[in-house]
Amino acid sequence: MNGIYNIEYGGKQAGKLKVYGEGIKTVFSAETEFFPGILRLAAVSNGRVVPIGVLSPGGKGLCLKKSFSRNTLDEFGLRDIDKAIILSGEDEKAKESAWSELKEPGEYFADPDLKSSCKGARGVLVSNEGELTRLAFPLRKGSPFALMPAFCLGNPAVIEGNEYLIFKIKNGSLSE
Repeated sequence: MNGIYNIEYGGKQAGKLKVYGEGIKTVFSAETEFFPGILRLAAVSNGRVVPIGVLSPGGKGLCLKKSFSRNTLDEFGLRDIDKAIILSGEDEKAKESAWSELKEPGEYFADPDLKSSCKGARGVLVSNEGELTRLAFPLRKGSPFALMPAFCLGNPAVIEGNEYLIFKIKNGSLSE
């Protein structure tokens, strides 16, 4: 898995992803051109898209540096990398009419840390898709993100002109 990979966005090369070992961790270090919006770096492994994390402004564009243990990479199902891509809010086509406001998002989580981290969160939206529940947590400048322990697992989306991170939940656990 170690190596240097081109990062694609909109069918074009947008930057580089370096994957290397550092002690017992595997490090993902990415640098891309600047693009507006909330963008997530993902690795494609055997046709499966595995989110790595949210790119943030830095240097001349966007960057990301995250490290994962072997166990975490196994849980993600990430053993080989076919390519690296950037996902945008447009990739998560959110139907505005499918969302309604939620007062207590913690009740959807079985994990006590996630329950407590989103206590008192405001502006959270909910949408149901069969057995799956989607929660949209708002991203606001100057305000802490309510579900910070799971920040890197959310998918960016724009709903009614506002930016959110969407989390899929099944049976009280985060799902793909």
